Amino acid sequence: MTLLLLWSNGDEINVLADTLFGGGYGEGSEVGPKIFAVPITISDLDQAKKERLPNMGFAFAGNVLSGQFAHALASTCLQNLAAPNTTSKPDVADVATYYAECGLRIVEERRRHKALDGYGFEGVVFGYSNKSSTSKAYHFNVHVNTEGNCVAPLQELLLPEGKVHPVGSGAPYAREVLAHLELNDAPIDPCELMDFIIASEKVPSVGGEFQAATSRSDGVELRPVQRFLRRKDTGALDVDFAVMGINIHRMGMVAGYVPIGIPLHAYTAERLKRVMNGDVQ
Repeated sequence: MTLLLLWSNGDEINVLADTLFGGGYGEGSEVGPKIFAVPITISDLDQAKKERLPNMGFAFAGNVLSGQFAHALASTCLQNLAAPNTTSKPDVADVATYYAECGLRIVEERRRHKALDGYGFEGVVFGYSNKSSTSKAYHFNVHVNTEGNCVAPLQELLLPEGKVHPVGSGAPYAREVLAHLELNDAPIDPCELMDFIIASEKVPSVGGEFQAATSRSDGVELRPVQRFLRRKDTGALDVDFAVMGINIHRMGMVAGYVPIGIPLHAYTAERLKRVMNGDVQ
């Protein structure tokens, strides 16, 4: 599975995901994407009028193939929306409902070929809502219920500012760490929290590095991570820019541009480790 961390900042929503594929026992990959931008295009039926809407976002935890297949299906359809007129536009709740339906169909189809119960996954769709003038996030869980049927219940996630909401196999341990930090009145930094859980190896299915996305009024943006690492020999801070743990500078430039944009700033989890060990707050 994985660990997703969501938190709000004003009318924005930020999302982190670890990058481990394969369960954490060496047979998978540590550069697996779990957060995706969702382009949406609407047109009238003869395509005389065509409009690209601001991106929304999709993140998942659970079965890798099911999550990626559902994204491929939903994203393809959402880039080809057509109606007699384009006066109304899909909101984030509409996109979340469609992703849940696509996830359900993918899992049903996989089970039709081989009836296993491990195809399920949790999905989060997030984006800016013009109806409420703020970013919103919706969670669905595609699974087999006690009657043996595939279901995908959908609910809006309430994200009070200053609170971190975890999703996925790493969520129980994340809540345990968050409770400890709150009990000690220690500051909570989501990047530190993700780094700490990855490094702790308490949850084998959470690992690698992490990727990030932010939902704003102009759409969802996938963001590079700017890391500040303190050198053991001199104590100086080294700065590194990465996407899914891969150093951006190693990939070169694009037509004279460096793919840095607006990075998410992430420090190491050394302070959090000390708090968890009871050394300092």
